[in-house]
Amino acid sequence: MRALKNEYIDQEKFLRWLRTDKKFREEVVHIIVEESDIVTKTYLDIQLAKLAKSFDKKLENMSQKFDEKLENMSREFDKKLENMSREFDKKLENMSQKFDEKLENMSREFDKKLENMSREFDKKLENMSQKFDRKLKKMTKEFDKKLNETTQILTTSFEDRINGLGGRWGKDNEYALRIGMKSILEEEFNARVRHWHYNKKILAIHPRREEYELDLVITDGKLILIEIKGSVFAEQVEAFADNIAAYEYTHKRKATRRLIITPYADSEAKKLAEKLNIEIMSPPLKYYREQISDFYGTIT
Repeated sequence: MRALKNEYIDQEKFLRWLRTDKKFREEVVHIIVEESDIVTKTYLDIQLAKLAKSFDKKLENMSQKFDEKLENMSREFDKKLENMSREFDKKLENMSQKFDEKLENMSREFDKKLENMSREFDKKLENMSQKFDRKLKKMTKEFDKKLNETTQILTTSFEDRINGLGGRWGKDNEYALRIGMKSILEEEFNARVRHWHYNKKILAIHPRREEYELDLVITDGKLILIEIKGSVFAEQVEAFADNIAAYEYTHKRKATRRLIITPYADSEAKKLAEKLNIEIMSPPLKYYREQISDFYGTIT
């Protein structure tokens, strides 16, 4: 075994000694039997070290490949996201342009109809004024005082009627606006537009009321509840608020916007609507003041 301890022995030489040298073979057997733990432990340590080194190298290669794939995926995702963003912006711009064009056309048509209504109303007022003037000329001086009082009453009545001019919008125009808005929003913006009707009591909303409805319910990510009226007073605002509450209660969803579209709303209705967070869309008071001013200019 001196040769085994003092010099490196290759495999062929070691096997030749085992076959030819009996004493060498016995010493090897003795080492294997007596010192098997040391040999086994050393061999296992070497093999484990090799395995650990190989595993670390493979793990490092896998990590590099994974990082490269992740980086490539990130670049591809960023590129796709950028393309989607450009396409979405382009579609949104086109939709906005179409909506603006249709809204402008509707505004021109509505202005034209209002202008025609105004001319017809002015003509009727002019005829009424002429008839009234002819009657005044026939009255006696003794009746002047009574006539002045009556004129004051009539003037107040005319003013009330002019203030309520928007209230005579008519059911046909209300229906036309509902259909027009529904068509535009559904066909151009893919929004869901429908009429809502509910005919059961909701004690949490109203102890006696059994019927609730909304003219237009628009859902497109947002929830918009709309009422279209020829004229609006405080009672209509209260009823609309109950309808909103009933819808939110039954659908478990809060409205994004609450709108009343009307040609005329009195001051009490506007105050109540503001308090209840309801928007009223109607012509400004300046329009009705101009109508009153034109009326006074005609009869004087």
